[in-house]
Amino acid sequence: GGEGEGVEINRACSKSHRMESEVLAGIITGVVLGLLFLFFLQVPLTNYGPAWTLRVWTRIIRCFKRGDVRPWTWSTIEGGILYLSSVPRSADNLAPIMAEPHSLGAVLSLNERWEVPLQEAEYEALGVAWKHIAVPDYSAPSLEAIVEGVRWIHKQVGMGRGVLVHCNAGRGRSVIIVLAYLLVKHKAFDCESAYEHVKSRRDVANLRVMWGTRPQWRSLKKFHRWLRRQGGDEWLTEKVPSDTYCPPPYWVGGGWARDEHVIDV
Repeated sequence: GGEGEGVEINRACSKSHRMESEVLAGIITGVVLGLLFLFFLQVPLTNYGPAWTLRVWTRIIRCFKRGDVRPWTWSTIEGGILYLSSVPRSADNLAPIMAEPHSLGAVLSLNERWEVPLQEAEYEALGVAWKHIAVPDYSAPSLEAIVEGVRWIHKQVGMGRGVLVHCNAGRGRSVIIVLAYLLVKHKAFDCESAYEHVKSRRDVANLRVMWGTRPQWRSLKKFHRWLRRQGGDEWLTEKVPSDTYCPPPYWVGGGWARDEHVIDV
């Protein structure tokens, strides 16, 4: 009898241990899934996460906005030089800006490929230069994307072409690139004054909401800090390192030097 009772006790203990292990595994799994869910939720708010998570959020939000096709709108930011718009849906949309005195000659798209009705072939047929920098909707352009966009605008303007910058609504992603270009062109501008300059010409998103913590506004601030460290405009025509590291200047030959470029003082 005692031996049978011992076997039953061992079985009960084993069953109890298995149940405890299963409960613990369930708790760990639940915690991990919960953390992953919270991480996914924070992506559109902070812009921190793999690119695919930003694109998934874009698709989710667009599903709720299906059928909400905004009318084509465009605004002059700098006469004959810089324009800001929603996504062009046909060549006819561009006709007013291609006419005098605007002389549109280049278009910079911040949309993803699936968002863009007009592709390179259509722009080529119009004789308009086109550049595509894919940035998921509701997210912020990276520093590399901003630098690339500003350099391209600078090049096109130098060739005498008016440049149109657009995203889906012309209120967020494209605005950041336009603001960054204005910071380069107008040395007296800071982020706030550049924003007010654009806002006075177009109804744009409130980028400074949430005490300036919005990802798109933070990306502009990051670019402005990077810009101040360059000490000149050489980067506009020279290759920028992908890591965007800028070493501190040092005194040489009567001037401050950085990356072999002398900065007058």
